[in-house]
Amino acid sequence: MTKDVQITFDCADPGGLAEFWAEALGYQLQPPPEGFDSWDAALAAFGVPREQWNSRSAIL
Repeated sequence: MTKDVQITFDCADPGGLAEFWAEALGYQLQPPPEGFDSWDAALAAFGVPREQWNSRSAIL
C-alpha cells in the first residue's frame, strides 16, 4: 500500500532546503510546468514578483 504524504517546513530559503532534502532522500525537485524550461521562466510568465520566486519549493 502506498501513501501520499505532504510535509511543510517554514524557512528563509525554501529552494535551498528543497535541494538539501531532495539530495538527502534521493528525491528530485518538482519540475517546472509543461512548456517552460525553468521555474524562473514560468514564474516570470505568470507575473510573480521576483522577490517571491524563492517563497516556496517542492520535491517529489
